[in-house]
Amino acid sequence: MGKQRGSFALIMVFSCLGFLALGGLVYYISTTFSPSNQAQTKDPKEFFQSYKTRVENALQSQDAIQVSIDRNPNQFGCFYSNSGSCRGKGGSFLLFEIQNNGENALSHLIKNTGLSLEETSCNPFPSKECPFRIEAKWQPVCGGQACENTKSMKVFVSLRFDDGVSAPMQWSTDKFLEPRIILSASASCARQGGIYNGNDCLTGSAVERIPASDPRDNGAHGNEDIRNERSRDQQEIPQQAETFICPETIVVQGMETIPYIDAMGKARVEVPASNACPNAFDTFIFQCGPVNPQTYANEGQWVQTEAILAPACDDRGFPVDQNGQEYTR
Repeated sequence: MGKQRGSFALIMVFSCLGFLALGGLVYYISTTFSPSNQAQTKDPKEFFQSYKTRVENALQSQDAIQVSIDRNPNQFGCFYSNSGSCRGKGGSFLLFEIQNNGENALSHLIKNTGLSLEETSCNPFPSKECPFRIEAKWQPVCGGQACENTKSMKVFVSLRFDDGVSAPMQWSTDKFLEPRIILSASASCARQGGIYNGNDCLTGSAVERIPASDPRDNGAHGNEDIRNERSRDQQEIPQQAETFICPETIVVQGMETIPYIDAMGKARVEVPASNACPNAFDTFIFQCGPVNPQTYANEGQWVQTEAILAPACDDRGFPVDQNGQEYTR
């Protein structure tokens, strides 16, 4: 009887050990091959190289460059102005790529933001959780001191991977580009030295025959002011801004929000702070720009032009500066 009890006890011990071993094996397999763990063990060099290739492909694609210009109307607006003067222009912009007929922003505008190894937007860069950032900048290639009738630009793109653990990786490139620039009738006429009357481009003697009742004449100086417009250096004929129809809502960080529209037509959206600070908000500013191609007349889309991120906070929820000191309240 004692032997049977001893054998039963041994069986129970080995059974428990077997269950523990099986549980450990299941845990090992689930953690080792789970998507989150795979993302954490993603090779930084391969990750870096993949984005380097994507940037090179975007710079080689005329369509991607055109999308980038269309989606950054404020940064590249000088290309389409009456004079085409881009003197003093340039700076950061969002570089887009085209994947599976979709548009995807590669670079980052907001300071201290970047990309995680899971390829999600993050901050602060650089850090272990936010190790990767792409920056794109441009400068006009000018002809003459006034830099008028600008048709080309030089683009600079830099990649940096820095997780604070491994050695940082950095790569940069530059490229001379000539985008497709389709001018409005008014701008095209102005660059020919003419005056656009809403239907035709008047040049030469046709300008001299503009009647005194022309709507651009204020009646005080007759035709002289109108004719002198053509001789004024860098003078641009006032052009009525195009009005585009943008959606009533904007999706920010996965949240569909009805924006506040100010007197200048810019949209303002506030969402809970991405840094998880309580009672704090990130603010995003959008401008209504054109969709290319349009499915209906004056179709527009909201294009982000500015982002104001909430400051970091301490463990009590009070905002702190970059040195970890509380702001004076």
